[in-house]
Amino acid sequence: MSALNAPKIRPDIYLPVPATLVARQSLTAQETFFEFKLDSGRPLGHKPGQFVEVSLAGIGGAPISVSSAPGVRDTFEMVVRRIGSVTDAMHGLQVGAKAGIRGPFGTSFPVDGPMLGRDLLFVCGGIGLVPVRSAILHVLNNRNNYGKVTVLVGTRTPAERLFTDEIEAWRKVANVNCLETVDSAGRDWKGKVGVVTYLIPAL
Repeated sequence: MSALNAPKIRPDIYLPVPATLVARQSLTAQETFFEFKLDSGRPLGHKPGQFVEVSLAGIGGAPISVSSAPGVRDTFEMVVRRIGSVTDAMHGLQVGAKAGIRGPFGTSFPVDGPMLGRDLLFVCGGIGLVPVRSAILHVLNNRNNYGKVTVLVGTRTPAERLFTDEIEAWRKVANVNCLETVDSAGRDWKGKVGVVTYLIPAL
C-alpha cells in the first residue's frame, strides 16, 4: 500500500478521554448494562462490532465491546461481565461516575459493504450477543437496506439470558426470525433446550 492510500491514523483515539456514566442496569448475576456519554459531547464514532478501552483511575483498564448501534444517540452502551479487578470495579460504579475511554478500536461488521441487500444470519452464544447486538440494531434501524434477518441466540441457562425484552421486540419486526435456546433448564423454561447450533436445522 502506498503512502497516499494508507489509512489516516487518529492519534486521539489512543488518549483516554473522560466519560460519565448516565445509566446502568443489572441484567444477570454477572452482567451489568452501562450507558456512557463522552464529556466532550461528541459521539463515540464507533462502527458495529468495535470496542473501547475503559480505564478507571487507580485500578487499570480493560477492553469492552460496544453494544449500541452507531449514529443513533450521543451515548454508547456496553454490557460488562464481572471477571476481574477492572470489571469488578465497574460493577460498583453508580450514575455520575467517571471513566476514561480510548477508542474505538478493532474491525467491524461490513454493514455498509457486503452485507447490504443480503439476507443475514447472526449466531450468538452467551455474552457473544453483546458485540453482535450493535450490528443487529444497526440493521433493524436501516431495515430497508437488508434482506431477511435471522438471529439465533444460545445461552447456558434461562437466568443468563441477555436483552430479553429486546429479543421479544425483534420477533415483531417484519421479515425477522429470532430463535432462542438454552443449554440446560428447569421446569419453568418452555423454550428450546440445546446448544445454539441445535437451532440451525430448523431454518
